[in-house]
Amino acid sequence: MKKTLALALLAALVLTGCATSTTNAARAAQEQRTAAAFAQALRLVEIGSPSALQKAAGILATDEARTARGTPAVASAARALYGWLYPELTDPLPDAQPQAIDALVSPLLSRVMPALASLSDGSLPDQQTIARLLQDLSDADSLSRDSVLPPYLSGLLVLRRDGSAAEARADFEEALRRAADFYPAAPRIAGIIIESGTAAAERETLLRLAAMLPTAPQRYAALARAELAAGQPGPAADAAAQGLLAAPQDPQFALLRAQALAAQGDWYQALRVLDSLLKLKPDEPEALLLKARLLSEKAGDSAMALRTLADAEARFPADPAFVELQGSILLSADKAQEGVTALKQVLTMAPGRVTTLSLLLGQAVAAGRWDEALSWIAQIPDTARSAHDLRGAWQAATGKSDHTQALLFAKALAVRQPGPDAMALEARSLLATDQKGQALAMIDAALPAATDNALRSTLFLLRSRSDSDDPLRDLRSALRENPDNGEALTEIAELFASQRDFRKAMEYAHRAAVLAPDDQALVKRLHELEAAAAGQ
Repeated sequence: MKKTLALALLAALVLTGCATSTTNAARAAQEQRTAAAFAQALRLVEIGSPSALQKAAGILATDEARTARGTPAVASAARALYGWLYPELTDPLPDAQPQAIDALVSPLLSRVMPALASLSDGSLPDQQTIARLLQDLSDADSLSRDSVLPPYLSGLLVLRRDGSAAEARADFEEALRRAADFYPAAPRIAGIIIESGTAAAERETLLRLAAMLPTAPQRYAALARAELAAGQPGPAADAAAQGLLAAPQDPQFALLRAQALAAQGDWYQALRVLDSLLKLKPDEPEALLLKARLLSEKAGDSAMALRTLADAEARFPADPAFVELQGSILLSADKAQEGVTALKQVLTMAPGRVTTLSLLLGQAVAAGRWDEALSWIAQIPDTARSAHDLRGAWQAATGKSDHTQALLFAKALAVRQPGPDAMALEARSLLATDQKGQALAMIDAALPAATDNALRSTLFLLRSRSDSDDPLRDLRSALRENPDNGEALTEIAELFASQRDFRKAMEYAHRAAVLAPDDQALVKRLHELEAAAAGQ
């Protein structure tokens, strides 16, 4: 009996041990499944693309992932990312209370989320904060070359830091390379292309970027803007019309249609579209600006344009765009002092506004106020200087006989807008700084690319002043391209005068004087040559 009882107890102990071992194994397997599910969800959230976050949502909703210690914080980060990056898409993520994410849970997200918070709160971070956030994003990027988050957020911060479009574009393109469905990068790249003025050359890229957007209205709006920027107003009008059908209450499509009509030259119909839009939505700033611009530039009604702007300024007193356009219209109406006053008022509202500084620069150049013009260009950041700004700055520096500075502006223009026209300005400055050999090389490189007769004439004229082996031949070539090149006529006259052929010199000087009857020095020189010819 005792032996039987002992055997029973031993069997019970063995069975209990087996049960405990089985329970422990099951618990370990469950923990492994939980850890694996959490790790997979975390990796997808860190990638950050729409498809990755959607897959992460499915995993985070499972029983395995729900029990992981870090799931609430990761789910909170995922919801913040999805809501900010993809507001057009239905959020598939489970409910989660906002939580800070610990660096032990995700070193990458802990470095990314502060940048997201800074960008999404609408404030403008200071330069020190931007530098710190960019360093955090760089550190995050070193942890994963799959995540779209570090390059995309870096691009946004770079634009806020100094507006460096090339650097920001590279960041946005890198984000798109990492995830083909990361559509938030598309309008950012498109905006940089349009702002840079290369839309015509990059039209196919713009159309491809527009096709990436998730909703029909977004795609039609992007198409219309792309076609307008690329100089294709017909397709732009078609895209705007399609957008109106897709979203009839969205005022942007009526505005885009008006812009397309104006670009096609049908400014009267454009004004009708704008008037209809403004009756329904009188507080559309872009529509008011376009209406005032068309009234001034196309209808020739500056008074009505200024009244439209005065009404708009009363409703939008903090918007400098209306005051800037008022200043521009006043300048065009030969009311220079009033126009400059208005533009300077803009700078008190928006210090450093580049478009206003550019207008003031142009006005100073037109008035021959070289020092003032150079003071305006100095306030425009190098990266924001347009080709027009650089031409004006070159003219001002040349007018001051500061040819070294003019050469720098010419070189910058050649980078901003490469071509024979910029090369001609650079050649002039090289000649003015006694660099004739370099000027000759520049001219000979520019001539094959130059198709405009007036430009070719200028290049041949400049060639005659460089280390040319036959200046008279070059001057005659200048006149073949443009018989009214007064500089070439004058210089040929002087060449013949130096050879004491005063009769030929007089003939060329007479042709030059006919082109510039108010040039007293030239008229005086003509009389001298006439007297010399009469004395031969």
